[in-house]
Amino acid sequence: RGPWTSPGDLQPEQPSTGPGGSNYSHEGVRQSQYGWGGHQFWIFEPTNPTPTSAPLIVFNHGWSAFFPSSYQAWIDHLVRRGNIVIYPRYQLGLVIGVRYSTSNAIQAVKEAITILHNSDHVQPDLDKFAIVGHSLGGGITAEMAVLAEENGLPRPKAIMPVQPFIRSDTMMKNFHAIPATTLLLVVVGENDTIVGDYAGKLIFSSSDQIPFDQKDFII
Repeated sequence: RGPWTSPGDLQPEQPSTGPGGSNYSHEGVRQSQYGWGGHQFWIFEPTNPTPTSAPLIVFNHGWSAFFPSSYQAWIDHLVRRGNIVIYPRYQLGLVIGVRYSTSNAIQAVKEAITILHNSDHVQPDLDKFAIVGHSLGGGITAEMAVLAEENGLPRPKAIMPVQPFIRSDTMMKNFHAIPATTLLLVVVGENDTIVGDYAGKLIFSSSDQIPFDQKDFII
C-alpha cells in the first residue's frame, strides 16, 4: 500500500480455506525443465509430502511470457494444493513460432506426460486433467480442449481461459467441438483494454454443447 492507494484499492486477503485457500496439503514444489525454444516446457510437482499420483493441469501462458516466473505464485498455489502443472513455452520468440503455438503446446504436454510416466516423478492421474490459460494462452486452452483427444491427450475435465485472446488469422472461431462433459469457466476483465472480452464471449457462446450448469462467465 502506498500514498496513492485508498482502502477500496486493496486486494482481499487470501482465504484460509476453500477455493484459493492457503490450507495447502504440500509444503514444497519440485521444478524440472526440458526441451528448447518453442518446444521447451517445465513440470512442477508437489513435494513434502510427495504423492504417488496427482491430477494434471496444463498452464498456458500469455504472449511472450516464455518463462514460468511470471506466474510462479499461481503455479505454486496449484501445485501445493496437490496438482502436477505442465508449463509449455510454445513460442520461440516474440513473433517466431506463434502461428504454431497450440500444436507446440500439445506436443510439449504429450512429451511431459511420457516423462512423468517413465521416470521418477509423481504419476499423472489422467482422469483428472484440466487446462488453464491466460491471454493468448486462454485461446490456446480452448483450442487444446477441442484438439486434445484426436492428438492423444486426455479428455479435459475442466478448462479455464482467463482474459483469453484469439488470433484472428490462425486460431479457431468456434468451440462447439469441446467435449460436452467439460466444465468451462471463462474469466474476463471489466476494464481490460488489452484483449477485452470478445474472445471470452466467443469461447463461451460457441461452446453451446456445454450445458449452462457446467459453465460460467466471470467478469
